[in-house]
Amino acid sequence: VLEALNSTIQSSTIQSQSSSNILEQVFADTQLNANQRNQFFAKLFNNFQVDTPFPDTPLGNSLKAIATTIASNKVLGQKRQTFFVLHRGWDTHQEQVDKHSSLLSELSTAMQSFNTSLRQIDLENNVTTFTASEFGRTLRSNGRGTDHGWGGVSVIAGGAVNGGKVYGDYPQSLALGSGMDIGTNGRLLPSLSTDQLIAPLLRWFGLGTGQLQDVLPNLAKFDAAEEGGTLSGLFKNI
Repeated sequence: VLEALNSTIQSSTIQSQSSSNILEQVFADTQLNANQRNQFFAKLFNNFQVDTPFPDTPLGNSLKAIATTIASNKVLGQKRQTFFVLHRGWDTHQEQVDKHSSLLSELSTAMQSFNTSLRQIDLENNVTTFTASEFGRTLRSNGRGTDHGWGGVSVIAGGAVNGGKVYGDYPQSLALGSGMDIGTNGRLLPSLSTDQLIAPLLRWFGLGTGQLQDVLPNLAKFDAAEEGGTLSGLFKNI
């Protein structure tokens, strides 16, 4: 099926390249280039295998594909790569007790396999993995789960990370009115902003301290941007 599709794309592209319409020509060139790159990557991907066993879950399969792509990096010749993985199911308005335990288990086993595979290909110090969410959860239950909140937890892992620590303020109690929540439903107030989390990640990725303010204009509202912010010690060599 893929070969037939590639043949169709190439045939239609050649016809468009002979068109007198400039837009059609540019589109055809772009389409042909993308198709050729896709074929090159597909062959390369199939020739690389990681030895680490991964769990047969959506997240496990995604991280295995990323580990395989990273392992082929010397052939691809990419100096920097960014990968996004979607892990669904955390919006636990219902059945949170059962769902949350399963989600954490899937996240833990998949990330463990991913980190193990990076050590095996000697790239643990070159890769940083972090989680992000658009909102947290309330402290108060709605009867079957929790509703949208503010503050939450992010996980950051990698050989370059000063790990084994909790950065920011973690509530001593999850009871309502503990001092870090607001409102009747118990929305936790974040002790760190998204900008403060992203700043050290960008520094590790190669951004200069003087460029942080351009990329994160709101960082100065929380931190001294030129110093990399509160989490400047998050990475070992920054």
